[in-house]
Amino acid sequence: MSPFCSCPALHAQNSTDAKTGLAKLSEVRLDGDYFSHNGKRFVPVGAHWVPAKAAMPWPVEWDPKDIEVDFAKMHELGYSMVRLDMMWAWFEPRPGDYNPVAFQQLDYLVSLAHKYQIYRHPSLFIGGEVGEAYWDVTRRHGRHPHSDSEMLRLESNLAAEFGRRYAYESGIVARDLTDEPPFLDRGESDYGRER
Repeated sequence: MSPFCSCPALHAQNSTDAKTGLAKLSEVRLDGDYFSHNGKRFVPVGAHWVPAKAAMPWPVEWDPKDIEVDFAKMHELGYSMVRLDMMWAWFEPRPGDYNPVAFQQLDYLVSLAHKYQIYRHPSLFIGGEVGEAYWDVTRRHGRHPHSDSEMLRLESNLAAEFGRRYAYESGIVARDLTDEPPFLDRGESDYGRER
């Protein structure tokens, strides 16, 4: 039993993936105001994950061995969930053009989630929340990513693609639409002042 969670049978009812033989994480549900797992309350314990060696450019400085070391350490520390940034420009370099390598990497992260029994919580649209960051999508052109109608249309398309691929993936518990949620509440004028 983890000292961080009062769920002694947390993974006891997990199924096994027929292809890999690994125990699959069982589904976590929202039960009223709480997460539940196997009929019991589930309190996720973890952190926002940035790879120890590659840091933010992890998608382009991809090293599966280093990433697995991170997962093993998080498992050892008792994590049950990690949040991570999904670089929009990496997953969709041009509107409607999805990067197969990015999705292969995410598939690998999902496999590690099952192997190390750590749920995933991806943040889908990373970039403009912190200014013109190097990982921002080039098509933004200073537009507010959460109020501009064209940006919202483009985001909806990518969110639909993630949903198409991962809607029934038990290793992904939650999804954030943005890395910096307070920016959802800020008006268009606030983005204009930052530029």
